[in-house]
Amino acid sequence: MNDKAVIRLRIGYAVLALVVAVVLATWFVVPSGSANAAADSFVGPATWPRAMLIGIALCSGLLVLRNVLQYAHAQRARTLTAHPLDEQFDNRKAAIGIALLTLYVVAMPAIGFALATVAFLLVWLPFGGVRKPRVLASVAVLGTIALLYAFVKLTTLPLERGTGVFDSVTVSLYRVLGIY
Repeated sequence: MNDKAVIRLRIGYAVLALVVAVVLATWFVVPSGSANAAADSFVGPATWPRAMLIGIALCSGLLVLRNVLQYAHAQRARTLTAHPLDEQFDNRKAAIGIALLTLYVVAMPAIGFALATVAFLLVWLPFGGVRKPRVLASVAVLGTIALLYAFVKLTTLPLERGTGVFDSVTVSLYRVLGIY
């Protein structure tokens, strides 16, 4: 497959992602014509999914623009150099990343959102290249606290607290942080 064909595939994928994200954000997060439980407030149950889908749509739009410009440049130059990041992509590392995300989601009901998120970030960040212990600890702890305040305190979204002793630990953490 030549470089232009690869760029056309990238354009098609980005357009597909853009369309799917817009359709999901518009009609499926809170379907048209249905009652929105939080219609009178700024933040509600549909806020986070819709914001993420709009973010995906914006990123997809940027990818479409970048790939169209890259295709136009390939047309003019008749030669196209590979993007440096394309050469560094590692399928094995991507599979391990997907496995880590899956483990995070599976562990969350058992150990709770707070503990699962801290553990996930402590594993994910070194996997992504962050090595400094202070950076790891601060991002894992402060990032988890920020997410807890955003979801539990501000939007009153009930996140998984875990079962057994993990439930007690999570409730104690919420009390120390002033969330409960």
